[in-house]
Amino acid sequence: MPERVLTRYQYGPETVRGTPVAATRILGADPKAVPNDRVWNQVRYGTGRRGGAQQKRNDTYLVKDTLNFSNVYFQALPALLQCSIDGTIAPAEQTPTQQDYLWSAVPLWSAPNTPSTLSVQLGDDVQAWVMEHLMFDRLKFAWGVPQDGEVAPVSCEAGYFAKQLTAQAFTAGLSLPSNLAMLNGKLTRMWIDSTFASAGTTEITNTLRGGEIELLNGNHPKFFGSGQRYFDGYGEGDIVGMATLTLEGNANALAAYNDFRAGTPRVLRIEFQGPALGTGQAMRFRVDMAGYWEIVTPVNSESKGNNLTRGVFRTLDDGTNVLAASVITNINAL
Repeated sequence: MPERVLTRYQYGPETVRGTPVAATRILGADPKAVPNDRVWNQVRYGTGRRGGAQQKRNDTYLVKDTLNFSNVYFQALPALLQCSIDGTIAPAEQTPTQQDYLWSAVPLWSAPNTPSTLSVQLGDDVQAWVMEHLMFDRLKFAWGVPQDGEVAPVSCEAGYFAKQLTAQAFTAGLSLPSNLAMLNGKLTRMWIDSTFASAGTTEITNTLRGGEIELLNGNHPKFFGSGQRYFDGYGEGDIVGMATLTLEGNANALAAYNDFRAGTPRVLRIEFQGPALGTGQAMRFRVDMAGYWEIVTPVNSESKGNNLTRGVFRTLDDGTNVLAASVITNINAL
């Protein structure tokens, strides 16, 4: 039976880029429609008949879609970072025997970052498929801080492309990571500083109400004349970021507005904090961005009689740093 509860995603890190591998973990993305890897176009020749097209053609294969997480969790983040902005991450335990592994994604700005690739399995109990050479080209995180005591999930939309969609069976016997921990919008903190080296010094408290962070990396498929219909390689592009934040309309928001008016460069740190790992460091997801306030709008909206400010922060290359991201979690392999 085609049961929704038996629908799932699984993934495995590829050893050879574009060569499918067995899955190693379940990926807790939301069930959604299976993407297509081909489009058929009609071809009509002039035959003097009213019957429309006589032929159809499909010339290339490409899967392009998103993985959506309504409740993204820390253990999913290493794969998202390593297959998007930095393929050279080497997880390092911060406290001996405590499994607090730091995955630090620090992109190179004048050399290839060589993002890793995944084989992702998807489907249900009727049919499963695999997509190989899957890479992410966009990561978007969104959250809010509820004012009524409700839950505060952090969502993630991960745009990807892959070579093709091929029917095959699921790798059996897999599960979600142990001690799975979800990101919590209420446990999100913000710092604003003057330099990348000082990021994380000046915390802005009693201000952040929610927001979105979007990381674009320019990864794209490259098609060449060859004996295959799918793409033959990939390219990298600009790595840039943007944060759209909802702020309490207080003195901190006014300071951001004044920075916007003056064009003052700033470094923004957003950190999602999680549970402790034994006696080691706690789980966390951190994004640092050097840039400027593109626009800040006071009295943009209100909540329970409180005026809120909307700010859009964009990265700007200062010749040294643009952005970096890192996660501490309890896994040391994809």
